[in-house]
Amino acid sequence: MEIMVSDNINIDFYRDTPRYGFVKCDGCGENAPCHTQERLPDNGWALPYQIFGYYGGFTDDDEGQSIWDKSVILCHSCVLRFLDFFPLIAKHISKGGHSLMPFADNAKPCCDYAWTLIEGETYLAENGEWVKAE
Repeated sequence: MEIMVSDNINIDFYRDTPRYGFVKCDGCGENAPCHTQERLPDNGWALPYQIFGYYGGFTDDDEGQSIWDKSVILCHSCVLRFLDFFPLIAKHISKGGHSLMPFADNAKPCCDYAWTLIEGETYLAENGEWVKAE
């Protein structure tokens, strides 16, 4: 099986130079690439923790600050660690939650939340392998 990649995508560009640079992961401190959206890590999470705050809650809501002032940025690896630590939250994440980016180094799934196109068909990750979606 071969991963289909559009002819107009320069794979070396994607591997070497993220279009929007890098953002530092608040979980591990590593630089996470931002190929598709500015200030958002590829296949990661940006958790605006101010939405969790409320009067009398664990954190009070701070008025006048942007969503970026109080966001926790997690790279793909840290999201997986987070979901391992909170399995009840992981149960709510659907199969095929994110795509296998065209700049991936191999055809293996990065995790069991990934999806990809193979010869025009959608495949979901399952136990480290691609399985054709029903």
